[in-house]
Amino acid sequence: MIELQEPNISKEYISIQEYFQAPKQGGLYFFYDSNYELMYIGKSKDLQYRIKSHMGNGATIASKDIRHNFTYFKFSVIDCVVDREIYETYLINKFKPKLNRDKVFLYKTSFYEEQYNPKYIIEQNVIWNQHDKAMDDFSL
Repeated sequence: MIELQEPNISKEYISIQEYFQAPKQGGLYFFYDSNYELMYIGKSKDLQYRIKSHMGNGATIASKDIRHNFTYFKFSVIDCVVDREIYETYLINKFKPKLNRDKVFLYKTSFYEEQYNPKYIIEQNVIWNQHDKAMDDFSL
């Protein structure tokens, strides 16, 4: 059995608009909602840039759909790429943030629930309606 000692995580919650307080170093970031509930854990080689990118116009589709859940963040500086990968996987499954999809082994993610990601539900309904129509029109 491998035992991991948790990395040092910044003590204070930082407003997401103050992303520039994160260092331009590698590490993990932790997003919290307005009730200080952990919503997402990620890793990056440049924490400041990555936190900013989640909130900006260049964010991925998934980030754009769920970023309304992010109010605060904390971070942990981890220079080693391998250590970041191990700690990210470990901490996701230990703390069980609601919006992680990848590396989720020990719990069910809430990423697909309407209250956290309403656009996903709308898109899925459109797809299912298209599917149903195609099946109605299908014949052999």
